[in-house]
Amino acid sequence: MDGGPRSSSDGLEVVCDVLVVGGGAAGCLAAIGARQKGADVVLAEKGGSITRSGNLASGIDHYIAVLGEAPWDTPEGFLANLEEVNEYLVDMELAGVFAREVAAMVRYLESIGVPFRDKETGRYRRVPGLSSQKPRLINLEGADVKKLLAREVHRLGVKVVERMAVHDLLTNGQETVGAVGVGVRSGTFHVFRAKAVVLTTGGVVRLYPTPSGLTFMSHHCPYNTGDGQAMAFRAGAELTNMEFTYCSIVPKDFSTAGISGLVGLGARIINALGERYMEKYHPWGEKAPRNAVVWGTVQEIKNGRGPCYVDCTHLPPEIIGLIKLGIQNEKATTLDFLEAKGIDLGRDPLEFEPQEFDLGVSFAFGAGSGILIDKTCATNIEGLFAAGDCTHFSFGATSANTLGYRAGQEAAKYAGLCSTVPSPAEKHLAEHRDRLLAPINRKEGISHHELEEKLRRTMARYVGFGRNARGLETALKSLQTMKGDRQKLLASNPHELLRSLESQNLVDVAETVVTAALERKESRAVPCHYRADFPERDDENWKKFLVIKKEDGMTGIKCRSTLHEDGSG
Repeated sequence: MDGGPRSSSDGLEVVCDVLVVGGGAAGCLAAIGARQKGADVVLAEKGGSITRSGNLASGIDHYIAVLGEAPWDTPEGFLANLEEVNEYLVDMELAGVFAREVAAMVRYLESIGVPFRDKETGRYRRVPGLSSQKPRLINLEGADVKKLLAREVHRLGVKVVERMAVHDLLTNGQETVGAVGVGVRSGTFHVFRAKAVVLTTGGVVRLYPTPSGLTFMSHHCPYNTGDGQAMAFRAGAELTNMEFTYCSIVPKDFSTAGISGLVGLGARIINALGERYMEKYHPWGEKAPRNAVVWGTVQEIKNGRGPCYVDCTHLPPEIIGLIKLGIQNEKATTLDFLEAKGIDLGRDPLEFEPQEFDLGVSFAFGAGSGILIDKTCATNIEGLFAAGDCTHFSFGATSANTLGYRAGQEAAKYAGLCSTVPSPAEKHLAEHRDRLLAPINRKEGISHHELEEKLRRTMARYVGFGRNARGLETALKSLQTMKGDRQKLLASNPHELLRSLESQNLVDVAETVVTAALERKESRAVPCHYRADFPERDDENWKKFLVIKKEDGMTGIKCRSTLHEDGSG
C-alpha cells in the first residue's frame, strides 16, 4: 500500500495500514513492531526529528528490568508486592504482560546497539532505586538510545512524517479510521486514513508552573501536552487515574530527571539538620515509592527542617564518577547547572525541591494516568491502540518500549483483518479542518500564552498539593471559562497554530483531572492526590479506578469503578 502523501482540495492525504502518533520511545517501538508484522506503517511526530523526541530526547541512565539473574529477579518476584506499593491502583494484568516480556525487549534493544552491559565486566550493572528494595534497575550509558531507535525505524522502511501536529482522531461510529493534523511549518491540513491507530504521545506537561518559573524548563519533555489523551477522550475513549498527578524531587530551580539513579548508587536524602528523614514517612526509607519521598520532603520543609538535600559526599570517587556518568547520559545540561552553581557532588550536598506536577509517568511504581488499555494495548474504540506515558500503565521508558512494541504488533494484526482502508465522511473532514485552522484564520483574539498562564495559575492554586471540594469546584468553573476562551485563540503563523492546538489539549485534559479529583473523596498515593477535606485513604469505598468517558458534550463526564470490591481487576 502506498502511504505517500496525495494532494486534495482539502490539503494532503496519507493512507496506511497503521498510523502511529508520537515518535518517542513507545512510538518508535510501536512502528517497529507493526512493521515487523508486515504492515504499511506511518509514524507522525510533531517534533523536528525522531532521533531526539520525547522524554528520551536527552538520554537515559537506568532501565527497569526482570532478567532472571537472582531468585527475586523473576516475573513472580516483580509482581509480588506491586499492588501494595502502588496503593492498589496498578493494572496487574498489564504488569504481568510487562514482567514476562521486558527481558525479550532488553535483548532486542541490545541487538540494535543499546549498551546495557558494563564495558569492563560484560555484565549488567544492577542497582536499586526509588520504589524498590531490590536492584531491579540496569545502570547504562543511554545517551543515544533515541538515535538507535530512530535508525531502526528508518531501516525497516517506516514512513516518518515529522513536524506534524496530529490533533483529532477520525471515527465512523465506534471505529477509528484515521486522524487529522496540521504541518508545524506549513500550516497545511493533513488527513491520515488508517486501518488502525496507535497513540504514543507521552504524558502531560505544562499544566502547572515550574519551580524556576520557566515554562519549558520541565522535568519531562515540555512538548508532551496531553495530545493523545485529549484526542482519545474527544473521540470517546476511556481515561483512568486522571486525578493522580506525578511529582518528583529535583535540584532547586532546575527540573531534571535523575534522583532515582543517585539514590540507587547510594545517595542519602537529608534535611537541614543533616538527618536522614525518610524512615519517618515510609519503612523503605530512601528507597520508598517516589510519591512518599516527595510527601516526606514537603513535610520536612513545612515543619521548618528544610531545605532538604541529596547527599553524595560519603560516596567513594568511583561511585561519584558513575553518578556523573549517569547524569551525562540522562540530562547532560544538569552538569552545566551544577558547574555554574559551583556544586561538586563529591563535596557538596545538592539542595532539591518538589517539581511541578505533570501526568502520565508512573506516580508510584507502574500506576499511571491516561488512556485505559487492555492487555493487547487496545482501547474501548475499535482499531485504536495506545502505549507509553499517555496510558494508565507506566514504568517509564521500559514499559514504553515493551508495551509500545506490543501495541504495534496488535495494531498490525487488527489491520490485517481489514480488507480496505475506511474513508471518513467528507462532512466530518470539513468540520475538523475548519476547527483546526480557526486560530490562524482569525483576525483578532487571545494568544496561547494567555490561555496557558491562566490554566497553570488555576491548577497550581486549586489542584495542587492540597485539594478540597470548594477549590476543585472553583477550578471547574474557571475551566469552563477557558473553554470559551479556546474559541478565541489567535495564531499568526503555523508555529503559533501548533501552540494553540496544544493549549486546547491542555484545557481538555485539565478538566478530566479536576473532575476525577472532585469525585475521589479520599487521599491516596499522597501527594499525587491529597484531599484536605478527606485526608485519609479509604480502601472500603475507594480501592478502585475511576474511569472517565466523554458523554454528550464535555460536561457529561462520568466516573465508574473498574475493580471488584476486593480491589481485584
